[in-house]
Amino acid sequence: MIEKSIDGMGKVLQYPDAGALDKEYAQHAPDAIFLDIHMPSRSGLDLLKDILNVDPTAKVIMVTSDSNKENVYTAHAGGAKGFLSKASLTKDSITQAIKRCVD
Repeated sequence: MIEKSIDGMGKVLQYPDAGALDKEYAQHAPDAIFLDIHMPSRSGLDLLKDILNVDPTAKVIMVTSDSNKENVYTAHAGGAKGFLSKASLTKDSITQAIKRCVD
């Protein structure tokens, strides 16, 4: 859904788990990152910290089906620029999240 929503806005890179992303981040210098909270190998919230340690200006948008208040608060307090719930994910919500954090 995310890839289709931003088609034409930029290049999309996908990683199946957190292991490759922290190493690839510096190489690709993305304008924005959509990061799931729950991943097979590692917490997205932990990866958020690592990415921001490498690049404090990183534009990270958390995406999850587990959008309880604690996760939302932790993501924002940890430096995420946006938070999207998978339950209400639409093309408009995705493009608006990008515009809010990149512009």
